[in-house]
Amino acid sequence: MAHTPKLEVFTISLKTSRNDLSLYSFKAFLNALLIKKGEYTEEEEEENMIFLDFFKLFLSKFASGEYIKNERDKKAMTAFRVDVEHDDCDITPHTEKNIIEGKLYGGKYGLLRTRSKVNDKAKQDKVQQDDVIADQFYFFLHLPMNSHQGVLMVQSYTSESITALLKDTIKGLFSNIPNYLIPDIKPFYPKLFQDQFKSDGYIKKYAFSGEVLTDDLGFPVEHTNDVLKVTITIESEKGIEYEEHPSIINKIVSNRLGIKFLGSFAKKKAFIRNNTTNKESPFDINDEDLKIKPVIFLENHDITIDENGFPDYIELKGFCFGLLKVVYGELSLLSQISEN
Repeated sequence: MAHTPKLEVFTISLKTSRNDLSLYSFKAFLNALLIKKGEYTEEEEEENMIFLDFFKLFLSKFASGEYIKNERDKKAMTAFRVDVEHDDCDITPHTEKNIIEGKLYGGKYGLLRTRSKVNDKAKQDKVQQDDVIADQFYFFLHLPMNSHQGVLMVQSYTSESITALLKDTIKGLFSNIPNYLIPDIKPFYPKLFQDQFKSDGYIKKYAFSGEVLTDDLGFPVEHTNDVLKVTITIESEKGIEYEEHPSIINKIVSNRLGIKFLGSFAKKKAFIRNNTTNKESPFDINDEDLKIKPVIFLENHDITIDENGFPDYIELKGFCFGLLKVVYGELSLLSQISEN
């Protein structure tokens, strides 16, 4: 699998255990968090102070001599430089903007392997089970003091990710806070990138998958009383235009495998292929708006990728600052639509 850098976007939504509007902001939440952790004895009013103290608490998670790890997934992560006082830190607070961003290092562990040189295989040593094969990653966390909704962006690779581990670490830090439940951290797919992907694409194929009883195949078979797991793919050679989709899919779902209509299959997906990238992104065939989940590949957004496959992190930081405005603009519009 290619080691291509990509960016994932998530929303972080506060959840309270009681109906009290005064709790519904990150200022109130972080105050409660810092009191719970013993950093405060009473609420602090100065927002910059609250955020800076939260940053120090967040950074302390990476300050020990050990990696943060997930035993189940065999993933680990850390920050190598965490000395804020001497300006030697992989992670930076932007206190006025309520943003924390920076580099993390991590990857898989628990795999016993042999390592040797390409041009001298006789020189060998062991990659032990407690060795971490560490890639560089980037994250961008925004927790606006006057809002209940924040944003997390995580740079990973097509072949490696610490995203789940970082999300679990944030949820762990945000757990057991009086008057609050653990916040929801959900994927967000900016409409901007959905529209860009679709503008230079077409529907390439449809896929239906589900279970079919042998007795429902519509013709006699000796093998009876069994359940078959079936996947049916219908692929177009030249591509299907979006305006053709409603009429074509209506005809397709009325076809049958035995006595089972394709429209009754548990999973029904269509796939849009982008002409420029040749990447595909699925959407539910019943979705009139063709909402897709395109991957944000950094190489497609004018971010330099070096010979080792790492993105230019200064360019990536600037990209995330710009994308943050786009995300909140779309979230605000979605909120207005929901209220109406």
